[in-house]
Amino acid sequence: MKNLLKIILFCVLFWNSASGQPNWNIEEMGEKAYWDIPTEFIIEGTLLYISAGKAGLRIVEVSDAANPQEIGVYDTPGEARDLALNNDYVYIAQSEYGVAIIDVSNPYQPIIAECIDNIGTCLSVDVSQNYLYAVANSDLFSFDVTQPENPLQIGQMTTPGFPIEYIYIHNNVGYGVFSGMFDDKYMYVVDISNPANMYRASLIPGSNYPYDIAFATGYGYLLGQINHLKIYDMADPLHPALISNIVHTGEGKSIAVEDNYAYIAAFYGGLLVMNVTDPQNPVTAASCGSAEYAVLDEITGDAVMTADRYFGLKSISVANPANPQPLGELRKVAQINDVCIAGDYAFAGEEYRGLMIFNIEDTANPIEISTCGLPVYDNNARGICIKDSLVYLASGNYGLRIIDVTDVDNPEEIAAMENLGFALDVEAADDYVFVASGYDGIFCIDAANPEYLILTDAYNTLGYAEKIYCSGDIVYVADGSCGTAVLDASDAANLELITYIDTPSYTAALARTGDLLFVLDRVRLIIYHAADLLNPIELSAFDLTGSYGQDLKIRDNYVIIAQNPNSLRVIEVSNPAMPREVGYYFNPGAGRGLAALEEEIVLADYCYLGIYDYSNCLSSVVVNNANPADDYEKPRASPNPFNASTLISFSLKENARVNIGVYNSSGQEIAKLFAGSMTQGQHEVVWNAESGSRHLSSGIYFCQMSMEYLNTNESSLQGVKIILLK
Repeated sequence: MKNLLKIILFCVLFWNSASGQPNWNIEEMGEKAYWDIPTEFIIEGTLLYISAGKAGLRIVEVSDAANPQEIGVYDTPGEARDLALNNDYVYIAQSEYGVAIIDVSNPYQPIIAECIDNIGTCLSVDVSQNYLYAVANSDLFSFDVTQPENPLQIGQMTTPGFPIEYIYIHNNVGYGVFSGMFDDKYMYVVDISNPANMYRASLIPGSNYPYDIAFATGYGYLLGQINHLKIYDMADPLHPALISNIVHTGEGKSIAVEDNYAYIAAFYGGLLVMNVTDPQNPVTAASCGSAEYAVLDEITGDAVMTADRYFGLKSISVANPANPQPLGELRKVAQINDVCIAGDYAFAGEEYRGLMIFNIEDTANPIEISTCGLPVYDNNARGICIKDSLVYLASGNYGLRIIDVTDVDNPEEIAAMENLGFALDVEAADDYVFVASGYDGIFCIDAANPEYLILTDAYNTLGYAEKIYCSGDIVYVADGSCGTAVLDASDAANLELITYIDTPSYTAALARTGDLLFVLDRVRLIIYHAADLLNPIELSAFDLTGSYGQDLKIRDNYVIIAQNPNSLRVIEVSNPAMPREVGYYFNPGAGRGLAALEEEIVLADYCYLGIYDYSNCLSSVVVNNANPADDYEKPRASPNPFNASTLISFSLKENARVNIGVYNSSGQEIAKLFAGSMTQGQHEVVWNAESGSRHLSSGIYFCQMSMEYLNTNESSLQGVKIILLK
């Protein structure tokens, strides 16, 4: 029992956690912001309000439909899923953060008015006559928003057995849809004439994943995601009567109706135009393929605004509905997955466009200067690295792409190798390029002549090869749940496994410097002494509270970590046995990859490219809740790790009786270093691990020091972790 108590004590002494401050020692310098995939938008006058996922609220001026311009932004705390507009306020369903109420009376500077955060995960909102209706955790909530800064909940309706995903309000009736799996698809009609006492009026079977509803001239148009449009007679709004059910092409995402025409944003069919003059017999009038992958549409004047899944905003003239014509565009959607730096330029792997190049000379104002990608909508660009003037891009299904960036304004693809599985990461080492490809493992490619690539070998690792790191002839692979694979690449034609380093959870990224191997195991940073790859010694594990780690980079004695979502962390590791956090920042997006300079971090942050100053971390004093007296007494070991002997130093605030011992990981005392009285001030003792008859192996040991102060009768217990390497 005594040994067990000592082990528990050690766990308490060496446990680490982040401080509770929102941001610490890291400052944002600048960013280039893009949109996530738009999920909903509303046109009011000449302004288009867009819920853009992780990019929050975006406001676009569309008075000139051929030249739309973004004028306002508000980054919501959560992912913007849906929105509604009432007077000068936008209501945004922001997932687990509830509902954000945003004042847009000045569309150039939208500001938060209030947040409703006590209803659970909110997926959909709508507003009617100063009442807000919100769908959260499958229930329907109603709020009086006569004063938007002070919303008052007045009603809640549960939907047992029939959950609602999206709500649409029309003429004091709520229409909820659920587009779930198999046969659970329907339209849920709710009487909201008394918002404090909402009830289900009818339940109408749906089909093919109902996705959107529009209302016009006494009819309701229910769009099914899979090729169906149902039209209802709304004479009795509580009991709509089905009058037609037609099949359309493409995958329906959104519908708008005006002047006897229905405009359907069809993911695979572009913009479809249907003549609904006779709602019982609608007919297809036209289509516009330039709106391919459209997910939203809305009408303004003679133009339809569509949101493109891979692009941004497109405007299409429907002055003649039978012959729609492209007008203009605003290319804003981006998902930045990784980044590397050379000189004044950042090179980013972007999901849809391939390579994006930014001038970051002015860190407060990064400027996109060029792109280079395949002529497809989805380039799958993931990991990226640069060597000399060549960028190597892991491009998912499109394998390895090599791009000459000698002229950054006009990058040019000079070579490619496909059929490499789903390429996720890439590293260039000497004349070879190594590609990590998920379940297909690792590929080694001779790139001595970049325009003539030769596949030399492949190694199928046991797990999911997500990240790769090269050090000399050794290749380290972050292999997911199987840990870290270590490969010998001295013979490029014969990759050989050296060993697997098991980790507790999921190895997401790694890096090596000297004899130290740093492994990002999702929610912890593990540091190994890896001079002997067959017998790596774990020196420490630092807990990363919160989100999952995605990438890490080493800069001198600092490990910089990107987490998804919303965390950028800096860990000081000059003593690898006792890493300490010295800074963090809650970034707006979802950290995917990063590059580190001497004092700046460039972060691939999903729909942001962020630049951060971490210079304050380089001389940081750790702030925590420890007793200052405890820190005064705390012993320190130097060197640590050590080979034969190490010096234990500590301070006493007053005269004390002191006991100092060394224990193994089982809690057994294996050396007594001191027992007796000591005076106030600085002291040192030496532990020689080679003295005595006991043979000690390499590993982790603990020095424990107990103190009983003679004047105050106070007692204290302190400890330090020590690593012995032989």
